[in-house]
Amino acid sequence: MKFSPRAQPERDTLLALPLHVVVRDYPEVLSILRANGVEPRACGNCSLVRLEVERKDGAALLSAVLDAVAWRPDA
Repeated sequence: MKFSPRAQPERDTLLALPLHVVVRDYPEVLSILRANGVEPRACGNCSLVRLEVERKDGAALLSAVLDAVAWRPDA
């Protein structure tokens, strides 16, 4: 069976997804979140847009997440 990775998500789509879905579908994001003190188990129902707004480093966190999924093919 050939592995075909999920396509690179659109920014707005990624922002709206619950964190547990982001980690499930884009596992490379998990290390970024943990390195920035975000524990997905504790805030798995939060969206990235909520984290971006609530954290003073939210813009940098979002940028790092988008960079982490940039390797994926376009939809």
